[in-house]
Amino acid sequence: MTSDARPIDMPQAVRALQATGRVGLQGAPSPGTRALRVLTPSLTVLVVIVAVGGIVFFVVAPMVGVKLGVASYLGFLSALALLVVLLLWLRSALRRQNRYAQAERLPVEIDARGLTLRGVGPVPWTDFAPAQYDWVHVSTGNAYQRRALMHLTESGLVVVNRHLPDELRARLGPVGGFFGNRHHRWISVPRARGISEKEMIELINRARAMFLGQRGPQRGGGTS
Repeated sequence: MTSDARPIDMPQAVRALQATGRVGLQGAPSPGTRALRVLTPSLTVLVVIVAVGGIVFFVVAPMVGVKLGVASYLGFLSALALLVVLLLWLRSALRRQNRYAQAERLPVEIDARGLTLRGVGPVPWTDFAPAQYDWVHVSTGNAYQRRALMHLTESGLVVVNRHLPDELRARLGPVGGFFGNRHHRWISVPRARGISEKEMIELINRARAMFLGQRGPQRGGGTS
């Protein structure tokens, strides 16, 4: 299926899967991706405004008779250096987000070989458990988020974490775990035009049951 094909809805996807043993869907960015693509440029603009404002102040201040000590200038230069580092980080983050958003728009393909999503695959059905909602740890803090995901099975953990290139691995989902035990444990459920997230979970599980001849949730890699 090409990326410019017309989107299909859930009933059409199910019929195609049952009739032909495969279905192709138009990938779509997740709400989280869209939010980050708005937030990151906004933060970049804010940092630039703060940096420019600081520069203008330290240039204009002596002209209007405001005396600034050496400590003030050193503090300003230190703050300016931190802002430059932050700007470089935000620029890198925006590039990563753009690449990921482009990958999300790639076709989602389901067939007997497995699931192809965000340009990765087909990932064999035996490499991941049924799709479900679960609470997972996705940062070094104590916060947990509820995500639509597919836990990696033992075989999937090996393939994803040992054999898949870093760029492709990052498309499957974020790294999880604590410090020295951080690795990829699950795959984020892809989004598709014309199909809701819950419908995508159902469609993936229908296909998995059809091709593997099994039903019911199975846990693979476990939560982070």
